[in-house]
Amino acid sequence: MNSDAITGSIGAELLLVEESLNKAGTPRPRRHAELIVQTALELDRTAIYLNARKILSTENRSKINELLKRRLEGEPIQYIAGWAPFFGRRFHVYEGVFIPRFDTELLIERFLGHYNQLPDTNEITRVLDLCCGSGAIGLTIAAEAPRAQVTLVDISTAALECTSINAKSIGVQDSTQLVNWDTLTDPPENWTHQFDFIVANPPYIHVEEVAQLHPDVQREPHTALTDGGDGLKFYRHWVKILPKLLVPGGRLITEIGFNEGQDVSRIISKSFDAVKVFEDLNGLPRVVEGKLS
Repeated sequence: MNSDAITGSIGAELLLVEESLNKAGTPRPRRHAELIVQTALELDRTAIYLNARKILSTENRSKINELLKRRLEGEPIQYIAGWAPFFGRRFHVYEGVFIPRFDTELLIERFLGHYNQLPDTNEITRVLDLCCGSGAIGLTIAAEAPRAQVTLVDISTAALECTSINAKSIGVQDSTQLVNWDTLTDPPENWTHQFDFIVANPPYIHVEEVAQLHPDVQREPHTALTDGGDGLKFYRHWVKILPKLLVPGGRLITEIGFNEGQDVSRIISKSFDAVKVFEDLNGLPRVVEGKLS
C-alpha cells in the first residue's frame, strides 16, 4: 500500500494504525495493524486490501481506535482478535486463557511421528492432554489422528469453556471429552492403564522469571505460566502418578522450558525409559519424551 491512500479510507486508517504501533515499539506492527482493522471491520486480510479505498464510517473508525488503544495498553493481539493460529487452525482465545505458541507444534509433530508408526487398524488410540488451556494440543491431535480419542483436562473452568468452543469449531467434539482436574492431585481411579499417550504443556516458568517476561505474556493467566516455584513442580508430581495411567509401552510427551532439559529428563527418568530431549526450530530444548516399560 502506498503513501497516497485516500484520506478516511480503510487503507489510510491501516497506515495510521501501523504508524502508531511502530512508534510504540510493537513487534510486527503491520501484521498487528492488519489484525486490528480486520477485527474491527469483521473482514479477512484479503478483503481489507481489496476494499482499501473504501471510506470508513465514523462508527468503524471508532471501533478501530478502541482496539488500537487496547493494543497500545499491552493487551495481546490474540485476545483482541479473539483467536491464535496453531498447526494450521484458528483457536479461539480470550483473556484468562493461555495463548498457544508456535513452538508447541513440535509436541504435535513428535506425537504424530509415533502415531503414524502404529499398526493400521481400527483400534482406538487413547490420549490424555494435561493442562489443556485452549485445547490447542489435544484438539489438534484429535483432528490430525482419526483413530484418537482425546481426554483434555485443566483446573481452569475458563480454559475448559474455551476448549469446548474450539472443539465444536474444529469439529472434534465427538472424539474428545473435557474433565476439570487439578493434575497436582490424585487422578480419577477409573483411569488406571487407560491411555496410550499423555501429552502436556504445564506451567514451567520459574516464579522469579515471570517479572522478566514480555509485558504481553504477563497479561496471560499466571497459573498457566508458573507453578509458583522453580517450574518443576508438575514434573515431580506427574512422575509419581502418570505411569499408572498409561498402558505398558505408553508414552509421555511434555513441553519444557528452554533451560529445563537436564532437570526434567532426570525427573522423568525415575519412572520412564528412553527419555529424550528434542529442540525447537530455534535450537532450544522444548520437548521431553519418555516411554513406560
